[in-house]
Amino acid sequence: MATRDGAYSLVPLLKQPRIDPTEQIEIDLYIVGSGDVRTAQLFVVHSHPDLVSDFGTIDSSLAPLTEQEYDPDEGILTGEAAEDSEYTTTNELVQNGCHFPLSPALFESPATNRDLTLPFGASYLEQKHNGDPPITYTVPTDNSVAPGEYALHMVLSYETGTGEIKQDAHKIPVHVRNTREQHNRGITIARYAAAILALLSLLVTAAAALINAGLV
Repeated sequence: MATRDGAYSLVPLLKQPRIDPTEQIEIDLYIVGSGDVRTAQLFVVHSHPDLVSDFGTIDSSLAPLTEQEYDPDEGILTGEAAEDSEYTTTNELVQNGCHFPLSPALFESPATNRDLTLPFGASYLEQKHNGDPPITYTVPTDNSVAPGEYALHMVLSYETGTGEIKQDAHKIPVHVRNTREQHNRGITIARYAAAILALLSLLVTAAAALINAGLV
């Protein structure tokens, strides 16, 4: 089977771009593209180490799949169970960050058997699994971090099927709210809660009126 030189892009989705001190930064990660990959790693580097209380953790909804291998001739996945996989247990620290090795099998289409099921167009890393993103990075902010604009960097580094090293880097901005912004946020939440309670009260009143009128 001919080698297909891999070309992939990292797609980070920041769940909440504006946070309070001590709140967690959560980033869902997808990797899209095509082609063969020999090795791959995901790096997270903090350009503002004072933003966070530690360097965070990387979790994957792909744990049962990370050590499986794709057989292109048979169109099936085989391999070790997740409990035996080095890819589910290794989140090594790097300077001001951490990295997570990714199994090359994750870059393959999740076909089960070509005789029974048509292969999906996307790899495991392009789609959700049981409603969860393939990878999620979570890191808590420090309680003493000053309000302002910050950023962290994510880099997908991989070796293609022909031995070429490629990288896809992203800068992810994060805003830490000041006291005034936190206060305004509390007011906004209180207003939403009051509006919901008022609506529920109206619905209860209307239902009671209908019952009393014998319409229901």
